[in-house]
Amino acid sequence: MEEPEAIVAVLEEYFSTEQDYQGKHVLLTAGPTYEPIDPVRFIGNHSTGKMGIALANEFARRGAEVTLILGPSSLRPREEVRVLPVMTAEEMLRVAEDNIGEADIAIFAAAVADYRPLHSSDEKLKREEKGARTRSQSRYSCYARLLEATQPILCRLCPREQCGL
Repeated sequence: MEEPEAIVAVLEEYFSTEQDYQGKHVLLTAGPTYEPIDPVRFIGNHSTGKMGIALANEFARRGAEVTLILGPSSLRPREEVRVLPVMTAEEMLRVAEDNIGEADIAIFAAAVADYRPLHSSDEKLKREEKGARTRSQSRYSCYARLLEATQPILCRLCPREQCGL
């Protein structure tokens, strides 16, 4: 038997006819970003992407064309949501820049890593090398850069000072 939440979701969708985002294109970011230190270590966080995926699902249910830029996550949205997987904050920014021109609405819900290593190694660092090689720098706001390029309706799901705005 299905879980009660799954049954309720199917019933809500079946009886809902609201298509108030029909013809709109929504761009969302969700999940964490991982900044590689070496092939086995990274700087990141415990974000699952659950909030951004829930928003993507709801916009799709209500008729929007949805593009979701998703960091590493085991969760997946509805079939009709276009997912663009990324790993790092730089990748997320690049993919967002490539897609924001189509967006009527942009929602930045990703938990972008606050720091990135100054240098990333292609080989696993030895224990004695880790300290010297894992210095990090604060990450600039990728959201501020996106705002310079376009003016979609923008929703930022982070404090103003953390978004660099």
